[in-house]
Amino acid sequence: MADDTRPTTPFDPAPDGTQPPAASETPVTETSVTELIPPAEAAARDVRLAPAASAPLPRPRVRWGAIIWGLVFAAVAAGVLWILLDPAMRDAVSAWWFALSPGSMLLAALVVLGAVLLIAGVAGLARRASRARHDEEPQIDQVRRHHQRSFQS
Repeated sequence: MADDTRPTTPFDPAPDGTQPPAASETPVTETSVTELIPPAEAAARDVRLAPAASAPLPRPRVRWGAIIWGLVFAAVAAGVLWILLDPAMRDAVSAWWFALSPGSMLLAALVVLGAVLLIAGVAGLARRASRARHDEEPQIDQVRRHHQRSFQS
């Protein structure tokens, strides 16, 4: 086969000399999927796949971390834009940064780190409160249903 450099096609003879069957020789029959599944099983399968109509969807959670961090980044961007657009303010901030001593720079870095940790803590508290409120909702619904049943009977 190494000395054969001809390209092959799907209908070339096999290496043993036999011919593959022609496309018209193989009978093609189409069978729908519903013919393969008995009606009782198909109905049972459709019932199992149907969503439960009685179960209400839970309310989506508020992503407080994203809201808080988005507001913080928007505030920082607004402050930087305000500094950059005013040439006098830009020069004053530049002079202040270059006048800082190494101890003052370390203190500024610690203040920024503390602010980031404070914001992360506030976002975590908001998330915990939201999660606790979200977890209480099914219990509240159960109590409401119980009271509704007791008043109806």
